[in-house]
Amino acid sequence: MLTGAVLRLAMAVLIASGAWVLWKMLGSSMVARAGTLENSAAGVPSTGFVKGKPGLIVFGSTACAACVHVQNPAAQRLEAAMGGTIQVVHVDVDDQPSMAGRFGIMSLPTVFILDATATVRRVNHGLVSHDELKRQLSPYLAP
Repeated sequence: MLTGAVLRLAMAVLIASGAWVLWKMLGSSMVARAGTLENSAAGVPSTGFVKGKPGLIVFGSTACAACVHVQNPAAQRLEAAMGGTIQVVHVDVDDQPSMAGRFGIMSLPTVFILDATATVRRVNHGLVSHDELKRQLSPYLAP
């Protein structure tokens, strides 16, 4: 009886570990793919993100309650609090499905952290707090 419980526990740990590894690999591949998009001198095409300031690209939808009521306000509060030192671009996946496909968006909200050269540095799947966004952006802010 005890052997069966130990075996089930070992299987659960193995499955959870595999899921975690896949999640990390997915995030890394999204950063790599987005970071190699044809970043023109002006910025990231079609999003409105312009080189020169770090910031966020927030992918959401008007049909996504978490996007409308939590993520977008958090991003807007951060932009206001940072006093023009960052940029925040909102992309509605319903209006720009090709952009969502290009960035590999599979869940909403998804928030990309970009440095001042418009290189993607981090991808957040799901809700991200104002404080966490600020922490993630801090290495890319001018001193």
